[in-house]
Amino acid sequence: MEHKKYSPKSILKIVCGVAFAFWLMMGAPTGWIYDLGVGTGTEQGQMPDQSVSVVHTQDDVEDFFF
Repeated sequence: MEHKKYSPKSILKIVCGVAFAFWLMMGAPTGWIYDLGVGTGTEQGQMPDQSVSVVHTQDDVEDFFF
């Protein structure tokens, strides 16, 4: 069984490809992917229950903080 020899140019291409793939994965928005696998209450677009304060106006924000 022969071992394949890589040229410096092909090694550089492989390293750049791996670095680019890593950079691309780290920049991807992963919040929605996480929401697919977690339990009730964390999915986006879900309506809150009665224990959650819903803010509609600026006055609601001030009442919430004060």
